[in-house]
Amino acid sequence: MAENITENKAPTIDNSELEAAIYSFRQEMNPTDFNKALKLVQKAKLFCPASVKETTQAVEQEDGTVELAPKKDLTMFTLTNKEGKQYIGAFTSPMQARAANEDNKLPTGNLAVLGIKELYSFLVTSKGQIDGIVINPFSTSFVLTSQMVLSLGAAELYVPKQGEPVRITAFKAYPEGFLNNLTNLLNEDGRVKQMYIVMMEKENKTKSLLGIIDHDDMPASDRKPLFDKIARAFNDFSQGMHLMFVPYTDGFAQNAIKNAKPCYVRDEQ
Repeated sequence: MAENITENKAPTIDNSELEAAIYSFRQEMNPTDFNKALKLVQKAKLFCPASVKETTQAVEQEDGTVELAPKKDLTMFTLTNKEGKQYIGAFTSPMQARAANEDNKLPTGNLAVLGIKELYSFLVTSKGQIDGIVINPFSTSFVLTSQMVLSLGAAELYVPKQGEPVRITAFKAYPEGFLNNLTNLLNEDGRVKQMYIVMMEKENKTKSLLGIIDHDDMPASDRKPLFDKIARAFNDFSQGMHLMFVPYTDGFAQNAIKNAKPCYVRDEQ
């Protein structure tokens, strides 16, 4: 059961491994790091800013009578991004929450300790008004859409196991203006040779969007800013789905694009 706490009463919870996995993913934007972080999120207890309202609820007794019992209702802290999507804010530690609140970014100092299943229950009861969870907002943020949270029971969310059947489909029509924006971005950068976007559907109906980019050699410190720009350009197109960047030279990527057309090709002239 979730317990609402203040920072000075916080239990000892070590999410340092999760923090490291999120940081590594943000540096490399690698599916393997993303999957590792997801597995750690499954078991993690997170610190969520929340306000508590003391209410009562009717509870039926064994003798058929009804008594009023105390009840604590949590109101979760949410953030809204530029696209108008709303996410529950969660932190890996009270220290992360305190750092975020230095500029009064949080509405409360109360922190509720919640697991991923409890957080998902808030998403369900929101009836689509909340789009997911963001871990450590304002720093190395890690976004989980509602669909991702629902799919966390799977061992691997995006990269299939060896021999696991998946269905790859290409997009027949892109939203108006997306390809022009992407082309302008990649032409200006000049290091991307070609790019594909395909959809992977696993047997459990989990769908993932894969960005497969053939680019000139560049260090990880250069790849991350470039991939971040591509991901931001993709936001309006994603409809809540996460775009993973699969290495072009990976055998799985080569099979995925075998019958697909690139959404971008560099002009070599």
